[in-house]
Amino acid sequence: MPVGQAVWVLGIESFLPLSAASQIIDSVTRAMRFRTLGGRTLAKGSRIALNWASANRDEAVFGDPDEFRLDRDPALNLLYGAGIPVCTGAPLARLELRIVMEELLGAPAGLHWRRIRYQ
Repeated sequence: MPVGQAVWVLGIESFLPLSAASQIIDSVTRAMRFRTLGGRTLAKGSRIALNWASANRDEAVFGDPDEFRLDRDPALNLLYGAGIPVCTGAPLARLELRIVMEELLGAPAGLHWRRIRYQ
């Protein structure tokens, strides 16, 4: 992987946990067996709600979770889930974000933005 492409990958993985879209992704499941998790005891069948955005801001893992940093380990990014509940569209979403960023940053210096109102 060329160095420039590697920086894009790290930049995208660092940006995603901070994005607003990650605030609405959560999932609800049930405990499969009696278990202690995070100092709390869960009985078998207990409902568990997992907020991925909150997990991506865990200070024990990220230190300064609200800061954009390229040195974060991309494997720790839980925006698209992990394990069995991983989002199958994650590679496409990453590709789309990379293309948008390349186009925006490669745009002419005189580019002016205008607000579009949707109705």
